[in-house]
Amino acid sequence: MLRRRNLFGEMFEPWREFDKLFGRLLPPPTGEAVFVPPVECYTRDKQIVLRAELPGVDPKMVEVAIAGTMLTIKGEKKEERKVEEESLYFREITRGRFERTFELPEGIKKEQIVATFQNGILEIVLPALALETARKVPIEIQEIGKKTIKAA
Repeated sequence: MLRRRNLFGEMFEPWREFDKLFGRLLPPPTGEAVFVPPVECYTRDKQIVLRAELPGVDPKMVEVAIAGTMLTIKGEKKEERKVEEESLYFREITRGRFERTFELPEGIKKEQIVATFQNGILEIVLPALALETARKVPIEIQEIGKKTIKAA
C-alpha cells in the first residue's frame, strides 16, 4: 500500500487514481481485500481538520497515533456476515486492514489534537500555532511589441 505523507493531498491525486486502478486489477498479495478510506483535509479557525470516511468500521477498531511529525490512522473493517464463495455473484464492498499516514506541518500543537468518531466519519482536529493563508500572485503577461498586462 502506498503511504500518503502530506496533509495537502492535491499533489497525490494521481497516486490515488493509480491505487484505485491497481486495486481493481490486482488482488492483494495476502488474499485480503484492500480498504483505503477516503480522506479530506481543510482549515477551520486556525485548525487543520482531517476527516476520514470509515463506513461500517467499528470505532473500537480504529487507532490514531502520532510519532514525530507523522500522523497515522489505522484499523480494520471486518466482515459482518460470512458469504460462501459459491453463492457470491459479485463483491464491491471492501473489507480488511487499512493504514493512512500523513506528515504534519510545522506549528501543530500535538498535545491538543482531538479525534472524534460519529456516523462513520473520523474527524481529527489539529490546532496550529499559525497557518499560512493562501495569497494570489499576479502574473505579468508579456507580448512582443505590446504593453505589459497584469492578470488577476
